[in-house]
Amino acid sequence: MPRTLGIVAAVFGLTVWLNSPALAADRDTRLADAAMNRDPAAVRTLLQQKTIDVNAPGRDGTPALHWMVRVNDIETASALLRAGADPSSSRATV
Repeated sequence: MPRTLGIVAAVFGLTVWLNSPALAADRDTRLADAAMNRDPAAVRTLLQQKTIDVNAPGRDGTPALHWMVRVNDIETASALLRAGADPSSSRATV
């Protein structure tokens, strides 16, 4: 039992560390941040950059598609889906 508890604690600690704001600074959060700020024009501009990761989470861990759905912006959500956004992706996974 103690070994299992140690493994669980290690996994939890690694998960917290991987989602820490310090590591978020290394990720490109521009698309999700534009969506979080309710800026569909910026989202569309970023989608034109074929190198943007449409599933990358923002600083809070939420991807762009979820922000657009949350504010009922169907047009921008559809553009994200066409660009490859994964509707089952809810948080950052490393």
